[in-house]
Amino acid sequence: MSKKIDCYFNFLGAYNAELVNSCITNCVFTILQIENIKTPMLYFNCSLCFCVCKAENMVLGYSYSCAREILVMDYSNHVIEHNNLELYSYEELWEVHKTNLRNGKPIVLLCDLYYLDYYKNLRKEHRLHGIIAYAIDEEEKNIYIIDNGSQFYNGTIAVDDFKKSWTSEYFDNKCVTDAEILSNKVWFEVITENWKDNEPKKMLSVNLQNTIDCYYNSEPNDEIIYGLAGLETVLQRFQLCYEKESDMSIVLKELKDIIFEAVNRMKWNKAFIISVQQETQIPELNNYICRIESDLSQWNAFYNLLLKGNVIFNDALYQKIVYKFAICLKNEHNRELMTKKLAQIVRFD
Repeated sequence: MSKKIDCYFNFLGAYNAELVNSCITNCVFTILQIENIKTPMLYFNCSLCFCVCKAENMVLGYSYSCAREILVMDYSNHVIEHNNLELYSYEELWEVHKTNLRNGKPIVLLCDLYYLDYYKNLRKEHRLHGIIAYAIDEEEKNIYIIDNGSQFYNGTIAVDDFKKSWTSEYFDNKCVTDAEILSNKVWFEVITENWKDNEPKKMLSVNLQNTIDCYYNSEPNDEIIYGLAGLETVLQRFQLCYEKESDMSIVLKELKDIIFEAVNRMKWNKAFIISVQQETQIPELNNYICRIESDLSQWNAFYNLLLKGNVIFNDALYQKIVYKFAICLKNEHNRELMTKKLAQIVRFD
């Protein structure tokens, strides 16, 4: 193996707790870790850019939408998304992937875990999941892959099994209510050559401004409500569903999915801020991090309350959910001033 691929072969895993629910981002992040890119978190868009979209097929009336955490600024051209939905057949794409793997170029693909043996000890279920493929042994008909998710695996899978997993038709034309599922034919090329050194303060400035624009100050349109305003709308819709005596078991599931994604985005943002602080030691960041952690503890408590609603839902629990949701939203508003002040300090430092 080449020296570069040897680094992948020897990779023993690095659990990225904040990224485990975003497998594509986790794969890209893992490649940066393996290739020794310093503080890889700083290169991603970790701003609070959550939004909700109108969805007539949802009882709540909205579903979440959360942009994938793409690389920011000058680094966006280092992750290329190849969207080959119309251009290639699976057979033609297989030749493209083989060429990449022969040349020692790791790629990120989406596979159906149902067909992958290293998941055999789990309950068999169809699940589209991002993995890293980094080498091919054509004599043994094996592919070397890394799955750095909740169940780490670095080893081989048979080419035949890989093809079954990668070309799985299970997700074709599926009606997905809680997230957009990418096609199997979408794959990602990560280029780490000519990587520039990071500028943590500049990255922080961009992150804070994106958060202000997308989370606090954005204007809604007919289909999408961004950031904090979107979460406030979800609370109003939740109350309306209760008043209309909707099926609250379905409403709670939809609300749980929205809050789960919003809280993950907040955790992702917190991890970014902590990474910046480790690099810059900006004094004002300490209080900001403490405030984010305090607010996140409230969101986690709220999410646990929603889980309780799946077991038993009654009027008293409804009142607790509404009260806790309102407290969390108030905390987000209170943090807005801190965010804007910090953005000014970083911009003029």
